[in-house]
Amino acid sequence: MGGTERIGSMLETGGLMLVAVLFVGQLFGVPFGIGFVETGSMAPTLQPGDGFVALPPALLGGVDSGDVVTFRAEVIEDGRLTTHRVVSERSGGYITGGDANPFTDQQAGEPLVSRQEIAAEAVQIGGSVLVIPFVGRVAAESTSLLLSVGRPLGLSDQQVAVFILVAAIAAYFLDESEATGEKRTDRSTGRATGFSGLLLVGGAVALVLATATMSMTAATGAIALPYDSVAPAEAGQGGIPAGTTANASVELQNGGLVPMTAVLSTSNPNVELAQERVSLSPRGNASVNVSITAPSEPGSYEVTVERKQYLAILPVGVLGELSAVSHWLAVAAVDLLLALGVAAIGAKLVGGGRLRLRPTRSLPVEVGTARWVRSFYRDR
Repeated sequence: MGGTERIGSMLETGGLMLVAVLFVGQLFGVPFGIGFVETGSMAPTLQPGDGFVALPPALLGGVDSGDVVTFRAEVIEDGRLTTHRVVSERSGGYITGGDANPFTDQQAGEPLVSRQEIAAEAVQIGGSVLVIPFVGRVAAESTSLLLSVGRPLGLSDQQVAVFILVAAIAAYFLDESEATGEKRTDRSTGRATGFSGLLLVGGAVALVLATATMSMTAATGAIALPYDSVAPAEAGQGGIPAGTTANASVELQNGGLVPMTAVLSTSNPNVELAQERVSLSPRGNASVNVSITAPSEPGSYEVTVERKQYLAILPVGVLGELSAVSHWLAVAAVDLLLALGVAAIGAKLVGGGRLRLRPTRSLPVEVGTARWVRSFYRDR
């Protein structure tokens, strides 16, 4: 294999790996990959259309003042995902704002941003955001193209993208399989290079397990509900009259394409949960009522609800029982089933032999396409 072909193989493999990481991240709702901004609120750090490398905050050591984060807004930006900088941290959440804005998001009416609302954090090197120019423009053009293809079929841009990805992977492996079976008559063609199919399957298992574990870990934590216990005569000014019960709510989200199960609990005797086990559909939301009984002594209080979310690979009841024993026991059970499933599928598709990165000889695009189409009609 010549130098040009070797570089082509590296680029092809790297592209497939990048697509796999992005796809698995979307599947489990973990923000791997590239984000971008559409407005100038983060100028000069991020100009409209600039992209950035987005990772889960847990991988970057958590959220601190000065970090640039992407969160789901409640008031500003019409409730869409917003990328702004963390200005400071308060007991109830984070103060955020755009670098170009003379005011914070909270001064514009946005509530404090909780840890659970932060979807991703921008990677910084030496205190500066790692900027990727023109990503927004490319994304906008790609989305427009996907919509133009999917609209007549009643498909969203994401559905079209998934279809194209699956078709491309299938075509790649079909072409590889057919090329491997052909007799090589040209002695000038170099020996096929490749890597172990077992290594590929192991990498796929590791990627899926790492992403799945992060998705379950990122969605787990304590939800704080602050409130005031007030004298009955002051009830009209807000708060909960001392000794009485009022209702609040806990909002749950599933940002991935795989259903999840949320397990809620609290050790506070003054709190009662309407549901302790909640099923979340793909990209779905749920609201759980919480009854809070205010103490007889007026003052400011806070109750916490522990939230644990798991990929719904196991029945709700089983996840609930495992979670009651240990959060990590439930995570391990889900990971074990995922590992077995991915390994079985990978072994069936790839096997344990060596998988060639590229065909031993380059073929024109039209020849490769015709060969792939003929494979559907052969031996029928």
